[in-house]
Amino acid sequence: MLIVLTAEIAASVWAYQNGDKLEVFVKSNFKHTIQNEYNVVESRTVIIDEIQNHFQCCGVDGPTD
Repeated sequence: MLIVLTAEIAASVWAYQNGDKLEVFVKSNFKHTIQNEYNVVESRTVIIDEIQNHFQCCGVDGPTD
């Protein structure tokens, strides 16, 4: 249990310190997935639709993605 708690704390500290890099990484990969795998890979399509429905938005930067 202590190992899990330590790992969670370490991950939180890393994410806080590298927030800008993490945001760029996530946006880049999500945009690539939308442009290249949406309506091609069924599981990706379902997940992207769920994310967009939950956040009531579309794309990474907007509807043109």
